[in-house]
Amino acid sequence: MVRTVIIPQKTDVHISVPESYIGKEIEILIYAKEEIHEQINNQVHKTMASYKGIITKEQAADLQNYIKASREEWK
Repeated sequence: MVRTVIIPQKTDVHISVPESYIGKEIEILIYAKEEIHEQINNQVHKTMASYKGIITKEQAADLQNYIKASREEWK
């Protein structure tokens, strides 16, 4: 894997691909690091109450039973 951070001086950027990557599918991402920090800072911290009503009471009961059984396996 090759990872680097640059500060472009114009809209064109030249990328050299390692020979071992020739013929392989590669992924290239371009994003401003400040955008990531803004997204993290703007996220609302969710609590369990934020998810109320997403699953039915029956699904919640099944999930609780599964969790209880899983925890008993640890003992």
